[in-house]
Amino acid sequence: MPCRPHPFGPPDWGVHLSRPTEHQKTRFNLPPIPYEVGLEWQRVAGESFQHPALLHQLFEQYNTISIPLLSPEHFYDDALALARQAPTRADLEQSFANKFLERRKELEKALDDVARDVLVKPSLFLTATSQKMARKMTTTCSLQDILGFFCAVSYHLDEDKEKEAIAKRQKEEE
Repeated sequence: MPCRPHPFGPPDWGVHLSRPTEHQKTRFNLPPIPYEVGLEWQRVAGESFQHPALLHQLFEQYNTISIPLLSPEHFYDDALALARQAPTRADLEQSFANKFLERRKELEKALDDVARDVLVKPSLFLTATSQKMARKMTTTCSLQDILGFFCAVSYHLDEDKEKEAIAKRQKEEE
């Protein structure tokens, strides 16, 4: 959604409500605040804290965590290999930065593959719930949705069957 002007406030407010800039366009970055949410925030938040940048800051501070990209063993293997090749600390850190970008691209490609499979090969997903959760996971990339997808696949969760079973139990209890 393109940035729309705000009814009040400084012109830079729209920066926090627009599409990600070119350097931000990766799957694992913080999402921009939807325009409607920003307007609602400005309406309900107190005057001293209604700037959308604060909402973005609160999202980052209270709704994100750091998790390792790799298992410790794989990271240490990479670290040792990079240390053998780097003559200086600056070279080592540059090598780590390059490796980090490479790993992120691998993760993003894996998510893109799942997203494509949801659309092109829905039969790969055993239940409608796992298909729905895969679609959601590839859209939000939130830990909640990633875990939801893994649970749906691991436990063969099917919302429709669960609803039917609950309805059947309730009928039997009556």
